[in-house]
Amino acid sequence: MLIYTVDEKHNLNTGAIDTTNIQDYFQTKYDVLHFVTNEGIFEIINNKMYKVKVNNTRETYQLDDKTCFSIQPEDNFRSEIFYIPINYKYVKNVLKKYKLSPDSLLTLVLVNNKQIYFETLENEITNSIKEDLITFLSLVKLYT
Repeated sequence: MLIYTVDEKHNLNTGAIDTTNIQDYFQTKYDVLHFVTNEGIFEIINNKMYKVKVNNTRETYQLDDKTCFSIQPEDNFRSEIFYIPINYKYVKNVLKKYKLSPDSLLTLVLVNNKQIYFETLENEITNSIKEDLITFLSLVKLYT
């Protein structure tokens, strides 16, 4: 399940998110080359090429009176391909993943230090996931 912030103050497209308080929770970093073309969406991740079928199914989750999330129950489907025509332009995204503990159910994903979303393998938002959401948003100063 992917959990996206809905509120504009939580989904910043300009200005960097302050990551000072979450550096201790850093897990991994990788680059994604993202192509949007007339033939569809393509990505290159870790030297593998994929055609992406976007899953547009979304549900709304209200954390509290001020904070709302958009939940995507299943990730986008990626099928490996072996070439992308060279005349397409791409956007390079740097993804950094953070976990509060190695066995945490929730992962914060930071895209280009400007946008955040969360990942979990769970099918519903449990109290543990809810607490981790609040903790992460507080640490990056997006929750008060």
